[in-house]
Amino acid sequence: MISEPKTEYRNELHYVAIRSRGKQNEIPQLLPPLIPGLFNWLKLNKISPSGAPFFRYLQMDGENMEVEVGIPVDKQINGFENIQPGSFPAGKYLEVTYTGPYSNLPLVHSELAEWKKKNNMKVKNGVTEFYPTDPDAEPDSRKWKTIIMTQVED
Repeated sequence: MISEPKTEYRNELHYVAIRSRGKQNEIPQLLPPLIPGLFNWLKLNKISPSGAPFFRYLQMDGENMEVEVGIPVDKQINGFENIQPGSFPAGKYLEVTYTGPYSNLPLVHSELAEWKKKNNMKVKNGVTEFYPTDPDAEPDSRKWKTIIMTQVED
């Protein structure tokens, strides 16, 4: 199930992230294991997360990709080693919420791409998937929520 796309202005959102490179078919093995390390680093540094973990797709070239696995925080902070600070710039964002298994996300992205094309929306800064549902706490994948967000030109 996909919500109706909506656009809204958002303020800058800071985060900490680990950057990773790999192939699309490696996502389930490569990226989710990085999330607990980020939460542990935040806890050790007494920093509270301010939102759900995310994958920010920075570059996709065929099957190859560069992704940031991140967690939002309230303010800009210093990173350490492979954990680096970043931010989503203030601006207009397009957002949809998908409910269901992660295996359907490529179809959701295709449908969203068609919607953007039909509505003459130009994307800036890649696409991000936020994961507000913890699969360990909710075993029913039909209930998993994914918020897909991308900055668009005004």
